[in-house]
Amino acid sequence: QFPGIRREDARVMIDLFLDSMKEGLRSGDTVELRDFGVLRVRTRATRKARNPRTGSSVVVAPEKSPLFQAKPNS
Repeated sequence: QFPGIRREDARVMIDLFLDSMKEGLRSGDTVELRDFGVLRVRTRATRKARNPRTGSSVVVAPEKSPLFQAKPNS
């Protein structure tokens, strides 16, 4: 709802912003959103689990997942 910005231009800017955040996370960087929080990639270690169908023990490979930590209120 900004009078000087067309909807398509806003969409392009948001897509560029999100793409740069994704690239940063893919390369292992921490992405800080000032006064909001921090995004980083957490690597979960290899672990043992159970197959729910057979009950047999399986090894789950390490995996990466995004982690968001909100900025504490001040």
